[in-house]
Amino acid sequence: MSSIVFVLGSTILYFKNKLKDKEKKRIAQLEKMSLEKELIAINLTALRSQMNPHFIFNALNSIQDLVLKEDTEASYDSIVLFAELIRNTLNYSNQDFISIEKELDFLKVYLQLEKLRFGSDFNYTISFNSTENIDVPSLLIQPFIENALVHGLMHKDGKKK
Repeated sequence: MSSIVFVLGSTILYFKNKLKDKEKKRIAQLEKMSLEKELIAINLTALRSQMNPHFIFNALNSIQDLVLKEDTEASYDSIVLFAELIRNTLNYSNQDFISIEKELDFLKVYLQLEKLRFGSDFNYTISFNSTENIDVPSLLIQPFIENALVHGLMHKDGKKK
């Protein structure tokens, strides 16, 4: 009889310890996932804070170029576009994700501003054909386009596309 109680007690303790171990592993995994998510959010915030001053500086340089050329109409258009970009940058930078449509609208305004700087030599096309509601990290695409323009097209002679 005592051996049955011993076996039964040992079995219960064994399974109880197994359940505790599984619970500890589950909690550790949840904590790890939480920390990874927090790290991603911090990295995204850091990326935005680095991009925004760089972006603003380049946009102001574009406007400055037009003012120095005494192109009043293009300067005015640039300031209007720049104001819209700044408004959207401030609005979107506080959001982790925005719709792809908003991101592409933001990109179109940015490219219009760059077109004023580059002139008729610069042309661009944006194609997006989806009916799905897709959210992307805010201000994700613009830094890549800006780098392509600054490092790829700015010093190129002739047509820029």
